[in-house]
Amino acid sequence: MTNRYQTLSLRMRRLSGSTDSHAWLQLGRDFDSGRDPDEVSAYTCYLESARLGDAVAQELVGESLRKGTGVEANPVEAIHWYKKSAAQGLSSAQLELGYCYWSGEGVPQDLETARRWYQKAADAGNEKAQFNLACMYAEGDGVSQSWEKALHWYHSAAEKGHIRAIRELAMIYCGERGVEAQYDKAHEWLPRAMKTGDMEATCALGVYYQHGLGVEQDYTIAAKLYRMAAKGDYPWAMYLLGLLYWNGDGVRKSPRWAKHWLMKAAEHIPAAQGDLERLVSSR
Repeated sequence: MTNRYQTLSLRMRRLSGSTDSHAWLQLGRDFDSGRDPDEVSAYTCYLESARLGDAVAQELVGESLRKGTGVEANPVEAIHWYKKSAAQGLSSAQLELGYCYWSGEGVPQDLETARRWYQKAADAGNEKAQFNLACMYAEGDGVSQSWEKALHWYHSAAEKGHIRAIRELAMIYCGERGVEAQYDKAHEWLPRAMKTGDMEATCALGVYYQHGLGVEQDYTIAAKLYRMAAKGDYPWAMYLLGLLYWNGDGVRKSPRWAKHWLMKAAEHIPAAQGDLERLVSSR
């Protein structure tokens, strides 16, 4: 038994009978931290705090019950505690309730109720809820499809730094999600998506430079972007980079490098195999 565990256990005994919800919550977090957390003791402390009305502890009890962390999993009981926390306005608990109703975890699936909980959390500024709500409107998932509402919530989440929202906006404005391309906005969001490590966005920006879409055509920049995305294992970038080497656009013409990238792309893209066969037969 470590000194740390002995110290925490002593604090737990001293807290017995205490109505200090914050002290119970903090002790639970202390048990839950470190290299060797005591999840059972952490749950016991969270439960004491939750029973005393602490909203954060109530959410943590819900999370523990949902995942079976420190206690036997009980998704139905988790909903009870999430609702207590959400009723106090904790947006992260509202988010979790939205997900549970969306997925049917612990409750019968109910997309309208999921939307309502996501809406509450989104209105409170929770970027994860804003993204999930945007996805529902973009896909018409349990709601009437509305790109106006979807874009509103994608933007709200993206401005808070939500990576998937940033990436989704980049693809939407590229015309990759069934919405007409808007080149000016695509050029605003593609670089932001690139900075998150999104290889699809990196490749898409390469396409814009290759074909002069809303920007001066520049094969050299296109090749650079394709190479970045190809090294990030994005198959379409491998394919397009192979074609540039085949034609000598933006790079020194090289059948060897064309074959290299087309072979890698062909593992994922059938069209690359046909181009590879034509390249080989032409030599």
